[in-house]
Amino acid sequence: MFVFLVVLLKCEKGVKMGNLTTAVGAAVRGNAGEKAANSRWKFFWPDTSEDWLRVQAHQHSLRVLGGAAVWPDVNQLFYHSLIQNGLGRVIRWSQYRDTRIRVQTTLEHTYGIAFLAQSFPAQLNGRLQPPIDKEMLVKALIVHDIPECFEGDTLYENKNTAQDVREYLSWRQFIEGAASQLKFNRADLKKLDELYLLQFCLAGDEVFKFPVHAARILMKLREERRNEALWFRFLEHFDYVLYAEEQFVKFGNKKIMSEVATAQVPVLDQLSRQLTCLSNFWTPAASEYFGRFIK
Repeated sequence: MFVFLVVLLKCEKGVKMGNLTTAVGAAVRGNAGEKAANSRWKFFWPDTSEDWLRVQAHQHSLRVLGGAAVWPDVNQLFYHSLIQNGLGRVIRWSQYRDTRIRVQTTLEHTYGIAFLAQSFPAQLNGRLQPPIDKEMLVKALIVHDIPECFEGDTLYENKNTAQDVREYLSWRQFIEGAASQLKFNRADLKKLDELYLLQFCLAGDEVFKFPVHAARILMKLREERRNEALWFRFLEHFDYVLYAEEQFVKFGNKKIMSEVATAQVPVLDQLSRQLTCLSNFWTPAASEYFGRFIK
């Protein structure tokens, strides 16, 4: 049986890690909960000092992308967004800053879901059905919030297609500006667009509100990359409940736990039905636990 959360972000020797969160898996009842409560598995967030994050982004955290590459190298693109445009200074969850929370940046969110994308499929031990392009998934997660450098963070409940289109246009401006410096050619830019647009391809007829060339990519992704898109949505929404649960356990913040559970439990329940392998992580016990907080 899979423990609800079994993620261990290992540090290289001498790399500082801080802000230890609780083992979220301990929330799950039964044997899995007992195992999680007594295990070594914990979830780490990096120190938020900007200098450390620069070193981490450049030298350490994106090494998870090793292996034969089919998609463009996003390491330098991500580093470019971090150094020149302040990705590590974009504050998330600002509507809860009048309550007790650990401040989370877009950079931390990006790290978290990129590592989850490496960890969760691997835990299926070859039983990942249907198979997915893990390189595409990880790289899509790494670039998906780069426009927040220019647009700021938008709370999930306030997201809409008009905002998505604005962020896409910021993305295009960013990658076109970085193309010559980072030696991306026209084919690379098209593939980078595919990585970025993966997050929107399941949006129904809303995809036609994007520019024509983007809408064509979105339709192609919907047809050919549905499973990667479902994994993407799952990991992003899963990170929301992880963050909310951390604030509840560490600070007793019932407000964020209740509001996030109300919004996210139905989404995660639906995703685990659409792609059944996801129920190894969003288990019935996890759904029941978070469901108790629904308003």
